[in-house]
Amino acid sequence: MGKSAGVERIEVDWVDSCSAYGWMGEAEALEARTTRCSTIGFVVREDDEEIAIAQNRTLDGRADPWGEVIAIAKSAILKYSIVDVKEAPCQRSTKQSVTSVLIKAARLRAASKKQRGSITAKGSRAKRR
Repeated sequence: MGKSAGVERIEVDWVDSCSAYGWMGEAEALEARTTRCSTIGFVVREDDEEIAIAQNRTLDGRADPWGEVIAIAKSAILKYSIVDVKEAPCQRSTKQSVTSVLIKAARLRAASKKQRGSITAKGSRAKRR
């Protein structure tokens, strides 16, 4: 029996399988590749074969505290490390903090789209010459 229901925070880099749905030609089939993934979360369970990680955990003592749980085969793990979390006092209310993060993210996406449009336009002009 393995460890279970701890509060250890970890980061796991692992290889995920790949599948494609439907019929395809040989060229497309030869393109199928595994994907390297990274998961950060709380160790829910660990044994000799696999580790289960939750991305979310409630803090209010509920009977169902885990959210977004993934079980990863240990044979697929490339790297495993414990995440050292430093706690900092919150300056503003959570609602204000989340709102400011969302606003910053929207501004960054808009700037990124504008920059990509500029790069595409420059590349298009170069091709016309």
